[in-house]
Amino acid sequence: MSPRAISSLAICPTATAAPLLINSVVDGVERIYAYRRVSGLPIVAAAGVSCEYVFAPWWAYAYRSMALVGMISLTLVLLGILLYRQIRHLITAENELSVARADLEIIARTDSLTHLANRRCFDATFQLEWERASRDNSSIALILLDIDWFKQYNDTYGHLQGDDCLKQVAGLIGNSLDRAGDIAARYGGEEFVILLPETDLAGALKIAEKIRSSVETNRIEHSASPLGKLTISSGVVSINAAEKDGHTAALAEADRLLYLAKTRGRNRVEGRLIHGWHGASHFAWVSTASS
Repeated sequence: MSPRAISSLAICPTATAAPLLINSVVDGVERIYAYRRVSGLPIVAAAGVSCEYVFAPWWAYAYRSMALVGMISLTLVLLGILLYRQIRHLITAENELSVARADLEIIARTDSLTHLANRRCFDATFQLEWERASRDNSSIALILLDIDWFKQYNDTYGHLQGDDCLKQVAGLIGNSLDRAGDIAARYGGEEFVILLPETDLAGALKIAEKIRSSVETNRIEHSASPLGKLTISSGVVSINAAEKDGHTAALAEADRLLYLAKTRGRNRVEGRLIHGWHGASHFAWVSTASS
């Protein structure tokens, strides 16, 4: 044994056996020594094993464990990256789907030529607003308008210019509405309809006349018209105390008033106020013609 080992035995003279961790002075290898005193004799039996040999199995196990943990960690990281990418792709796909769904809904509710609401959108909105007016006992108004002598316009200028004419009139209609709740729709062909919730006859007539005047003052050429310019006619109906199932009758009345405006010379507005459809009903006629 080395002098250090001998000195260690001297420190513990009463110990009969013990392990020691000592660096060999011969080869510098760190060894674990175990010694035992031989009873009755001044002899100490000692044996040393290098630490590298003792800990080799442990280090091998530790390296294997670390490699396994590393592989598991790397796998988890890769799976996390893949999951993150999949989540991002899913979110992107959902956002694109939401945008596409919103676009399709807009397309389904919008007239492709004039970019106003289409008849399907109007019918659904009219039903809801009528039910609300009936429930809240509030007024609701309709404006049904038609371009005068539009067939002759198409025959004279062609259908492409006729489409441009419809776009211009639609733009003038849209610019005449100030409230977000008002809805203008292309009802079919050269016919347009405007829904005005919580609007009395005076307010509806004011809007109808504003649209009629804006179309007239815009002076769109119409050589086939007796007036030499494009004009419109409107039928306006305002209903107080709307009955639950009276929306179809209200629309029919607006159409009848539009026909009346046509028969009275066109380029005019005809209006009617209705207090209930059954029983004691009061009707007020108002005619507005261009000067």
